[in-house]
Amino acid sequence: MNLDNYIKKRVKYRIITADTCVYCDKAKKLMENFNIDYEEHNVSNNDIREDFKKQGFKTVPQIWNEKNEHIGGYDDLKSYIYDSQWKHIDGYKGE
Repeated sequence: MNLDNYIKKRVKYRIITADTCVYCDKAKKLMENFNIDYEEHNVSNNDIREDFKKQGFKTVPQIWNEKNEHIGGYDDLKSYIYDSQWKHIDGYKGE
């Protein structure tokens, strides 16, 4: 693998969205701003919607990280990203 490909390699998150969801758009934009690659699944797909409901979710977006750990919605994603950016600094306690 050459260096350019290594640098461009990004983490893949998963996001469940809906067509008219403003917070879904914000979450996708936030991940793009931090170069986080994601795969999107929309609840307009019947199979996805049924699975989404079976898991007990009622709101979108719902986001999982590269380890398949559930992050939550947009606000949770924002905290997760910003906290991970700063946690290496001594004394940082989070938001």
